[in-house]
Amino acid sequence: MNKTEQKTIESLISEIIETADSKKATNIQTYKTTNSWLTDYIVVLSANNNIHCKALLNDIDQKTCEFIKKNPSDAFYEHSRTSGTVESGWLIIDTNSILIHILLSDIRIEYAIDSFFEENSIIYHN
Repeated sequence: MNKTEQKTIESLISEIIETADSKKATNIQTYKTTNSWLTDYIVVLSANNNIHCKALLNDIDQKTCEFIKKNPSDAFYEHSRTSGTVESGWLIIDTNSILIHILLSDIRIEYAIDSFFEENSIIYHN
């Protein structure tokens, strides 16, 4: 990844965090993966309930799609991809270089994904 792509990815991460924060997401954490073929960065955030989860998904996905349209790059898919259901309490937005996990707080604790990411990445701070 070249420096321009790196700056573009970091700019999108900042926008994701700003959007999540403005929508009252909690425990927002960003990880830079090491030795991963899957993605470069992972953003994990918690939602209060299923309605909050859906609102975060909609707003972050919209912001991500707008950013990608304005900043086309090999680092991103043409359109982000989403998986999971609101009812499951775990949603993922995949942009290629960034995976965004939106989880209900109790599910995040139950699956301890932060522990997994901490073991397999570097905590990234804006």
